[in-house]
Amino acid sequence: MEQNDQRNFLLAIGLTLAIFIGWEFLFVAPQREAFEAARAAQEEEVQAQIERGEIPAPATATPATPQPVAREDVLAAAPNGGRISFDGPGVDGSISLIGGRIDDLSMKRHFETVEREEEVPLLSPVGAQNAFYAAQGWAGSTAGLPGESAQWEAVTSHSLTPETPIRLRYESGGLAFDREISLDQDYMFTIADRVTNNSAAPASLRPFAVVRQYDLPPDWAPFYILHEGAVGVLDD
Repeated sequence: MEQNDQRNFLLAIGLTLAIFIGWEFLFVAPQREAFEAARAAQEEEVQAQIERGEIPAPATATPATPQPVAREDVLAAAPNGGRISFDGPGVDGSISLIGGRIDDLSMKRHFETVEREEEVPLLSPVGAQNAFYAAQGWAGSTAGLPGESAQWEAVTSHSLTPETPIRLRYESGGLAFDREISLDQDYMFTIADRVTNNSAAPASLRPFAVVRQYDLPPDWAPFYILHEGAVGVLDD
């Protein structure tokens, strides 16, 4: 019986190894190759769209720093008047006038520890570690459109609250862009743009919106049977 038990044990180990090896070569490896091929194709398509002018190129004001600094230091280094603060029941932070980016946001109802002392930061500006921001702009064949590095002007002097929306303005090449940003009682920002063509020439432009996140968590590793990342639904 002992010999039979030992033989059965070794046989079970061999079958288990065969299953794992077969699973790796027959399922995991093809999925990995298909994932890499799809990602490469997507990158090529995005680059082609940038070259055709269909989507804007990444902002040149986004330096690739090997050692990003803390978000607090980046925010403290912002010039006076370069940001507009916002404060609502669910979120607080500030909006950068460069690109009109929402890039400093903390969740007021969520905390880092059970002591509820530090809010959970969600968005961080360019140059900070794990930078994460949302931006809107305009693209097209017309020159001087406000991209992600455009310097907007604050028309209103107050901060953004659910009761007090703010207005920004950008002018270039005979075009005037007026933007109103409002905040609800929870987490939603509403951005309304109006474009006025003060020149005699026709203008061709279209809006775009992006959410960009940089870096990966230090403990991140691919796990091929689990989806990680955003899920979106687009309705044409």
